[in-house]
Amino acid sequence: MLREHKQYFYPLRLLFDTAALAASFFCCAYLTCMLFPHAIAAPVIDTRMVRLPACGSYFVEFLVLAFLVPLLMLLTSYIKQRSWQETLGERLKISVRISCITGIVMALLSFLSIHAYLHLFFTLLWIPISACLLVGGAALAALCIRRRYRRGDFIYHILICGPDDTALQAAQLFDTHPEWGMHVVGFMTLTSGTDKYTATPYPVLGRDDEFGTIIDRCVVDALLWAGEVHDSTLFQNLAHRCTIRGIDFMHTSSITSEAFAEMFIERLSNRRFLMYKTVYHSPAELFIKRVMDVVISSTLIIAALPLWIFVPLIIRLDSPGPALFRQERVGRHGRRFIMYKFRSMVHNAEQLLPQVQALNEMDGPVFKITDDPRFTRLGKMLRKTSIDELPQLFNVLKGDMSLVGPRPPLFSEVLRYSPWQRKRLAVTPGITCLWQVSGRNKIKFDEWMQLDLQYINNWSLLLDVKILLKTIFAVLSQKGAQ
Repeated sequence: MLREHKQYFYPLRLLFDTAALAASFFCCAYLTCMLFPHAIAAPVIDTRMVRLPACGSYFVEFLVLAFLVPLLMLLTSYIKQRSWQETLGERLKISVRISCITGIVMALLSFLSIHAYLHLFFTLLWIPISACLLVGGAALAALCIRRRYRRGDFIYHILICGPDDTALQAAQLFDTHPEWGMHVVGFMTLTSGTDKYTATPYPVLGRDDEFGTIIDRCVVDALLWAGEVHDSTLFQNLAHRCTIRGIDFMHTSSITSEAFAEMFIERLSNRRFLMYKTVYHSPAELFIKRVMDVVISSTLIIAALPLWIFVPLIIRLDSPGPALFRQERVGRHGRRFIMYKFRSMVHNAEQLLPQVQALNEMDGPVFKITDDPRFTRLGKMLRKTSIDELPQLFNVLKGDMSLVGPRPPLFSEVLRYSPWQRKRLAVTPGITCLWQVSGRNKIKFDEWMQLDLQYINNWSLLLDVKILLKTIFAVLSQKGAQ
């Protein structure tokens, strides 16, 4: 219901945002003209939209940029919001980010102009003025919407049915948030139930077999089932009654689990599927992440061209065996793939593992030794400088891995995971992650797993950038690389 209201109010918010951007543009152009009067010496130029002084005409090239970039970013933020409501702090944060990004693009373009000083000053004015006016426009739009709510235009009347404690909690939740526009008309008991709804401020309107009479007497937009679905026949019966009478049917997320990150309906042909996502990341941001992976890994592969020639040659001279080490690893949701590395150990290192198993310095199912006797002379240097990881850039290009993500484990390690630890397989593995920049071998296995889950639950493009920057420092300082 809140999503429907959000979509209903899209045009109103878009109108106020467009007006705010237009006001910002003309305000910045006017102030720049006032502060640089010598630039108005040229005659007035007619731009067909509005007559501007010559100084103002210098900024006409910013018109499309000043509207297109902010509106696209605003529309993206609208899509992410669950309703039209947002706090002043949230709107201020969004507005400042949009104004800064648009201002940076304007500043870059200004260096291509012969009137760079005017464009740079216009940009300095644009950032604070547009941010303030966007916040003001959002506040006016919210004021208009709230007036419609207070008039009762968008009040959603809900009849609640279910166990008394759960139903009371749902009703109190709606009362705590009147801005949602959800009004509880009362409770409906089950004919076969024992719910009493004692000491409640909400009226008990009747039993479920009196549903038709209840909706004849009261305004009911939706029936909310606040109980569990142990009795599927009862659940389907209530939903069927609502369908016949054109009443919306709702149920609480407690029917499944509140631990799911996202829930939505998938429509395939003439069937609908209710999908619960345990890990949900924005598809648009995941696409940008993939573009970053391809661009950065391709750039690094080209930049490291000398290493592709000399490192394999030195490895072959240092010890017998292939220069490239291939090993099966486990990726997203158990997908198997071959991970590449420059060989840093003797060629039969995996066969020698039982001989050094007792020297393991890590707890849990992983195996790590500070001075592994299987390392070759060159291998220690490759591992310390992380050059041995370089071939994994090809895994990134193939899509088996990402630049940032939990490290891909061995299948034998996955078999020994606790159930909660398997959640780290819910995303594409990476070359580096929080564990890589948080002490690496020096932390416990459970702490390592918690860091991976922290990354998954709080993922963002900005977090990936931070981890990449910290990884560069960790590689240069050779911190924890063992």
